[in-house]
Amino acid sequence: MAEAKAPQPGPKPGAAAAGTLVNPYRNYNFRISVTPGDIKGHFTRCEGLGMRIHPIRYREGGSDGRVRLLAGPVDYPDVRLEYGIISGDQLTIWNWLDGNRRTQRDQRSVMIDLLGPDPADVYGYVLEEAWICDWKLAPLDSLGRDFAVEAIAFAYESISRAPVSR
Repeated sequence: MAEAKAPQPGPKPGAAAAGTLVNPYRNYNFRISVTPGDIKGHFTRCEGLGMRIHPIRYREGGSDGRVRLLAGPVDYPDVRLEYGIISGDQLTIWNWLDGNRRTQRDQRSVMIDLLGPDPADVYGYVLEEAWICDWKLAPLDSLGRDFAVEAIAFAYESISRAPVSR
């Protein structure tokens, strides 16, 4: 009869070996870019990505009183980015905001990319026909260390998945 062996020290099943970095997509590693305009930015918070398809309920006659559901109108909540830095020409984003304030229809594509450990390992979402609907400057304080842009929110008409790598 074979003797039972004592468990050997080593990594537990499913654990990474020492020195190996396991880095799934994290919710804090993302960037935005806007085209056209070559606007790029990094923010510490992004919320509101999503969509809601409203169900339309109706009763079908002669179907045991069942309620049928159809897909109805789709709503997209505003996407809000907070505490950020916009690289490049700061005037570009101001001109875009100011143009929309002056009732010019200037809608653009806003890409929100989630970054993996490899620079080529990128996926994300595209806010289609987006425009800035809310802008808030951080409090100006000569002793503060906060970023100058506190929050930007985008309204958009549709959302789609971005290509795997750009």
